[in-house]
Amino acid sequence: MSEKRGKEKLAGYLAEAHATELALARTLQAHIAMTPGGSYRRVLERHLSETRDHAQRVERRAKQLGYGRSLPELGIGKAQTIFGQVLALSKAPLDILRGDSGADKLVRNARDECASEAM
Repeated sequence: MSEKRGKEKLAGYLAEAHATELALARTLQAHIAMTPGGSYRRVLERHLSETRDHAQRVERRAKQLGYGRSLPELGIGKAQTIFGQVLALSKAPLDILRGDSGADKLVRNARDECASEAM
């Protein structure tokens, strides 16, 4: 693989990671909004803070490597970010409605957060 192709792949991976972190942040915001106060909510709030920090660190690293300055890379990253946020926002109403009880909703939300984090 050429060095140019490798750098293009890295830029794509960083843009994808950034978009994924931003989408997870939106999902966590929605889950926090429906979670009663207490220790679990504090854990979610800490996770949201860490997720936002990850997004900023990925973006900062991409800039250090010189990515994010070219229009194609910016366009791809923005498109992925927008797609991820639309997906998270469209999922939020389903998160609110699903399940029979508040506890069931929280468990399902936690499962989704774990799956997103694993991505």
